[in-house]
Amino acid sequence: MKALDTFVGRSDILITGGSSGIGLALARSFQSLGGRVHIAARRSDVVRSATEALNAGDRGSLHPVVGHECDVTSAESVGALFTGMEERGATPAIVVNCAGMTVPAYFTDTTDDDFQKTMDANFNGTVRVCARCVPAMIERGEGYIVNVGSLASIVSVFGMTAYCASKFAVRGFTESLRSEMKVHGVSVSLLCPPDTDTPMLTAERKLRPVETEALSGSVSVLSSDVVAAATLKGMRRGARIIVPGTEGKTTALLQQYAPGVVEWVSDRIVMKARQGKT
Repeated sequence: MKALDTFVGRSDILITGGSSGIGLALARSFQSLGGRVHIAARRSDVVRSATEALNAGDRGSLHPVVGHECDVTSAESVGALFTGMEERGATPAIVVNCAGMTVPAYFTDTTDDDFQKTMDANFNGTVRVCARCVPAMIERGEGYIVNVGSLASIVSVFGMTAYCASKFAVRGFTESLRSEMKVHGVSVSLLCPPDTDTPMLTAERKLRPVETEALSGSVSVLSSDVVAAATLKGMRRGARIIVPGTEGKTTALLQQYAPGVVEWVSDRIVMKARQGKT
């Protein structure tokens, strides 16, 4: 999208999962560009804390962020979020679907409930929010949607069957939506970050199988600010897929052109980790 910074400065912006991690870093970035930012997350206390932090000092007085409690796994909650924004006279022209969850485990230890909850938060939640914001974007003839997938939307990961399934679904949905929205002047991008230093990663690491942790330990962890900066850079180009970091880009390219190499490297790391278990 041309002149993204100008577009941000005159737009209402909604970030689900905006109270921490990548979502919070993006909220700061959009706020600094003058956008009217709204963040949404499940826990009201966390939303309140994040909103207060974003609005501290001169930045908050110039471009105050509004916090909303919302659970994207509930259609009713998503509806209430948009109703609340509308009551404030806000119709989001930029939407970032950052809310999500993960339950790392061997497939044999992953329950049907784990799959359903992960799919509902990561995939269905993204679809619910898009269903509410897209009609207004089409009517205006402009808008930008960023759906947050993962490098695991491109490369499957040992011990992450539920997460990978949900994020591959997000990728397929986003690419199809991008094709449909082009004719309406609405841009759509998929953000595919590798491991990023967020509260979700911290919680995930406590549950990962040793093989999954070994795979993760073979690559660098990015900061949320680095991912946010890469996201804005990708949005300025109208990129189809945004992969932050050199290692992430290299992995994605190898998966596209030499998937056997990626599998071979992954298998070696997994086997070494399994030998260390015994």
